[in-house]
Amino acid sequence: MRFFFLLFFAAGAFGADLSPFNIAIGRILTPETGLTVDDEIDTLLNQRQAMVASFAPNVKNAGAQPPAQQLPELARIADRYRRLRNDTQTGASSSSAGSTSLVLNPYLADILGISLESGAILKTVSGNTINLQIKPAGLFCATKFGDATRALPGVPDNAACLEFWKRVGITAAFDKSRSNAPSQLVALQDDFSEFRVRFDLLAPQLKKARQALLAKMEQQGAAATTIGCLFSELSGCEKPNPQLITWTERTKTALKSAAAKPEAVRKAELEKTFGTALDQLQKLFETEPDLKAHMAPLILPFGKSYAESNLLALKVDELGRTSFSVEYSLNRPDVAKADLANGIVTKGQRPPDLSTARAIYARNYQPFVFTANGEASWFNETLPGMNGAFRSWQVSAMGTFLLKEIPNMGKTTLSFGGLIGDLHQQPLGFDYTVPLVNDPTKSVAINLTGPVRAFNARLEFPTANKSVTIPISFTYSNRTDLQKEADVRGSIGITVRFDSFFPTATPAR
Repeated sequence: MRFFFLLFFAAGAFGADLSPFNIAIGRILTPETGLTVDDEIDTLLNQRQAMVASFAPNVKNAGAQPPAQQLPELARIADRYRRLRNDTQTGASSSSAGSTSLVLNPYLADILGISLESGAILKTVSGNTINLQIKPAGLFCATKFGDATRALPGVPDNAACLEFWKRVGITAAFDKSRSNAPSQLVALQDDFSEFRVRFDLLAPQLKKARQALLAKMEQQGAAATTIGCLFSELSGCEKPNPQLITWTERTKTALKSAAAKPEAVRKAELEKTFGTALDQLQKLFETEPDLKAHMAPLILPFGKSYAESNLLALKVDELGRTSFSVEYSLNRPDVAKADLANGIVTKGQRPPDLSTARAIYARNYQPFVFTANGEASWFNETLPGMNGAFRSWQVSAMGTFLLKEIPNMGKTTLSFGGLIGDLHQQPLGFDYTVPLVNDPTKSVAINLTGPVRAFNARLEFPTANKSVTIPISFTYSNRTDLQKEADVRGSIGITVRFDSFFPTATPAR
């Protein structure tokens, strides 16, 4: 796949600063899948505007270099966006009977996703949970236009479709084994256990930043084309400058020679070769009459505009790597098998439903993703014997490492997460009783309030470009919801995201 990058370039008079080109040079060392060393050298030399803009004095030392900013067409954005989004959440929350996630990620699948997970994390009784997730607006837009890219958030205005509602995702969880749990509670036949609604808060800011960047790039479009015409024959261009054509050919030959050096010195040779070539290019523009004539009317104004574009690109990149969403979940407890808590809940009734408000943050530092959650839960009804409506709070964080990409499958991820919290009152809101060992006809109330601590390690294997993933997790906790004893558990699941199953109007390349 070919990508074009908007790079900020700062250089001294001579002895060029190569840091903005580190990514392109790195890809000559290790070409992307399906590309050759020659392809990557061509990609580097095609960054003509970036190299020429560096000669403008007002670009020099203008600030830190932003990471590479991708600006491909919409279908290619969709393909790259979904493959890089290693913070997509389709599974159940840690309070479910079946879950592999101690910490929730901020994104949901853009159209539809389903997961089956077995093994609890913080719930006493493990089970199997089916988790269905949908973005109604994404499904509508992809179906209406026959194009999955229309489900993406923040698409250009000419492809916009229900942009506000794309920020809303809905999840429903079904616990298929809790009715068999050896406890005082049993599920009804529907097995419906949890309902979640999530809302993305950063999408409008990202869209505005992209629009500002595209507007600035349009302003410099004519100048960028003129610069490109100096290097090679393009449609509608005058004859290119012969000295620049010679410079390009010589630089390409020199880079090929450097790329063929022994591995131990290859990177240093590439950097030395390209740095020398940039110094020669600058000298051409400062001494060759035809090129020198372009400095004042073309290069200097373009350099200023180019610097402004890259500052905007930095903002887009920061927003694109950051996500923040809020979520509300409704959790329905099981139904009482018998009278509980002196008749407060009678046989056939449920304890109060539980509501949770959750904030979810993530920052992608590639190849590392940091995620944090903060949540508070409360009972929707206060019954006699309960200590108010507030139930608990939790704070959790996770670091995800993106491992080596498997061709046509995606990147395996390895995550480590931790959680702290406090159960302010009994998990059900009132005393939980268990039979006495020496006299099963009698029961005793157990105090289950107190701190909650947990650590989780999670490995996720991708298939089909991450359309299907298999997560495996191991969790240590100092307790579960109905038991104040340390526990170590393992859980496994399978997740299917249907986003890439929908057709795209323009095939990704």
